[in-house]
Amino acid sequence: MTTIESFEVDHTELKAPRIRIAKQIDKGSFEVIKYDLRFVTPNTTYFDDKTMHSMEHLLAVSFKKEFGDDMIDLSPMGCKTGFYFTAFRCTEIYERIKKAIISAIDIEIPVPTEKNCGSYLLHNVEGARCALRAIAKQLL
Repeated sequence: MTTIESFEVDHTELKAPRIRIAKQIDKGSFEVIKYDLRFVTPNTTYFDDKTMHSMEHLLAVSFKKEFGDDMIDLSPMGCKTGFYFTAFRCTEIYERIKKAIISAIDIEIPVPTEKNCGSYLLHNVEGARCALRAIAKQLL
């Protein structure tokens, strides 16, 4: 039976905000690391759909600016308590992740339209900025 790593984690032990390594894949010449960016403690609260979606847009732009081609993916968690960030191994990763989260607060993103977003009406950019401010304060 195939194991899904995130289903094996004891979610009663996860406190937020926190950044932890969720998975490491070493293929010799390169190493890929998946980070669990847990913004709220599981099973206590979660982000509403609009805020989560806007956070995804803000963070995606900010992380891409910070990590460039070292970034592989930034994905929202289905439980809406945070994001997974996947990247090639980088130096000073935790400081750079924190920097990207803080930078996301003031990122200008294009106004969502049918052309550039699959759910362009499902946004709360100001709510996302407010949530990111609170997370950044706690991470510092």
